[in-house]
Amino acid sequence: MSGSRYEQQDAAAIHATPRFAVIVVADGVSSSPDAGACAQVAARSACDHLAVFPAHRRDPAPFIHSTADAVTQDLRAAVTAGRVHERSQSTLAAAVVFRGFCWALSLGDSRVALVRDGQPIESTTRHSAASAHAGGLGPRSTSPALTRWASPAGDGGGVTVQCWRLVPGDAVLVTSDGVDDVLPPWRAAQVIATAHRDECDPADMVLAEIDAVGGAVDNATIAVLSIPTERSR
Repeated sequence: MSGSRYEQQDAAAIHATPRFAVIVVADGVSSSPDAGACAQVAARSACDHLAVFPAHRRDPAPFIHSTADAVTQDLRAAVTAGRVHERSQSTLAAAVVFRGFCWALSLGDSRVALVRDGQPIESTTRHSAASAHAGGLGPRSTSPALTRWASPAGDGGGVTVQCWRLVPGDAVLVTSDGVDDVLPPWRAAQVIATAHRDECDPADMVLAEIDAVGGAVDNATIAVLSIPTERSR
């Protein structure tokens, strides 16, 4: 994690075994109360929900789409317990990697991207007014205002899900929007390719590059999952 914002509003959670991994990044919406606490609950809730994905692999779509409902339920429990405000909001991005595939989930403007040979070849799309217009799904707008989010009210819509086939040597990035603000996906992909070549930690190198270009104003969180080039014996 990196960034100069005083309050840490990003959160991350990881569940990993030798054959299965879940990576989640959540970013509290700064205009809402208890944004950081909301992100913490959302990240852990999504990770716990997705950790049992292998049991649902034969019919994955309904289970993955139910992630938003699971997060809403846990956020409502957190409101009851006095841990978050009822109007708190957070974005959410998650990657589920299993048996040569990556299921990418997004809710808001945190992102999942697939990098191959130093290039970003797949990516989730921001849920914002400007992105909706660019995709022909909304009125003309340049506003970064979110059109989807996670919240105790459950009023932020459902997750968008994509499924990508992986090949050895790929990398999957899960990032908060603070990364995109200072480091475009193509540059992050180049840094990760260099990290793999030099046998360095790719997430550490991306964060170092963010600092090198002036640092992030918003908190920036990145998790990188590298797909081995050789099968483990």
